[in-house]
Amino acid sequence: MAVMGYFAFLDMNMLKGGIRYLAEYDGKNETKNANQVATFGLLAYLIIGLIGMLVIALCVDPVLLKMLKIPGGLFATARITLYLAALGFLLLMMQNYLLSIPKALHRFDVSNKIEVFFQVLNTLVIVCLLYLGYGLLEVVISRLLINIICISTAYRAIIKVMPYYKFTPRIDREIIRRISTYSLVSFAGRIGTTTTSYANTFVAGSMIGVSAVTIFTVPFVLVERIMNISRRLSMVIFPIASELGSKSQHDELLIIYRKMTRYIFNINLFLTLLMCMFSWEIMAVWMGEDFAEKSAPILLVVSVGYLFNTTTGLPSLMNDGIGHPKVTSIFAFIQGITSVVFLIVFGWLYGLNGIAIGYSSAAILMSVVFNIYVHAHVIKISWKEIIKTSYLAGGVFSVLLLSLLSLAKTNDILPTYSLLNLAVEIMIVTLLYSSFAYTFILDKQDRTRIMSLISNTFNKQ
Repeated sequence: MAVMGYFAFLDMNMLKGGIRYLAEYDGKNETKNANQVATFGLLAYLIIGLIGMLVIALCVDPVLLKMLKIPGGLFATARITLYLAALGFLLLMMQNYLLSIPKALHRFDVSNKIEVFFQVLNTLVIVCLLYLGYGLLEVVISRLLINIICISTAYRAIIKVMPYYKFTPRIDREIIRRISTYSLVSFAGRIGTTTTSYANTFVAGSMIGVSAVTIFTVPFVLVERIMNISRRLSMVIFPIASELGSKSQHDELLIIYRKMTRYIFNINLFLTLLMCMFSWEIMAVWMGEDFAEKSAPILLVVSVGYLFNTTTGLPSLMNDGIGHPKVTSIFAFIQGITSVVFLIVFGWLYGLNGIAIGYSSAAILMSVVFNIYVHAHVIKISWKEIIKTSYLAGGVFSVLLLSLLSLAKTNDILPTYSLLNLAVEIMIVTLLYSSFAYTFILDKQDRTRIMSLISNTFNKQ
């Protein structure tokens, strides 16, 4: 999986370019161009997959098996597994591209249903195989077979959501140029984003030692996985911005953007609030109390930095959808460099906690600069307005809850730590924030929809 992940760089971020122009042409009912975009993406990812498969296969003996410390008894299994990973790379490229097409057509429901179903199926099959006594090789083969079935399912779904699609062997040079240029510019930003994500682990391991990697990585990955929920929600704005931006319907796009910003920020804020309020308890439940003593401060600091980082998600997608990927790429690249510098400096001054501070400091600095610039020069809306309408109310309420919790902990008001008490406390905070969000974050129309949904649910029962 790691090898397949590293070689995924070969796609040069063409997925984003394909979604961008497919959404535009479909929105304009230019079916001929939309067909060419879809076909070009299919051929491009087939070629990328074949190249990646060949490169991985050629690297198995001279490079990969020498780099990895594999016990002698598992050497033969490792070789077969890596060769299968080469085939898996081709299948993964095709699967990722086919699942992106419904997203470009605003059918996230279709792609998400397929993804969720096959992810669950894959997990269940692995558990069953291991329970029955099978090993790594059978697990890898089952995963490849599930990928093949997923590709077939995704292709059939495309025929339904894009009924006019047909394979178009002749593709205009202008379409190839536009997609390739857009993707290459976006790819530079992807390098910066990847650097930001992985530099902290590298710096922690090189400056402090291997044990520091685990202490930092566990809370960081936890934050990353939890906040990934809202990142997937944010993706909805990308094809919408691509379509409405191409039609010069900027006012309609801003209405959607303001609402999504308010909702997604408060989802992120709530998740961050939980991780900050219960950082020690969460790490103690997961990894033990000794580990929590070292990692809880890191979880708290990284959570705050990651929250600021999430504020760039929607404006980045909005910016890219409108057609300015260079802006996002430049800032992402600069953030990658800034992160490395801050990590080294703060890590040298304050050790492992300093690396967390360095990550969050870089995230906060670059998020503020990016938001100010993009909102003023690309999205054409004041970031002060966004802060006032989307950030302020939730921020004040969160600070109030954190203050009350700190006061309760200082005066030993809370019950002693246990899994049950933690669950109850999280439920109380969730109810409080949900009540606040219903009253002050949701607009009247959505409050009415929620009440109607609840009413209909009870009436059916």
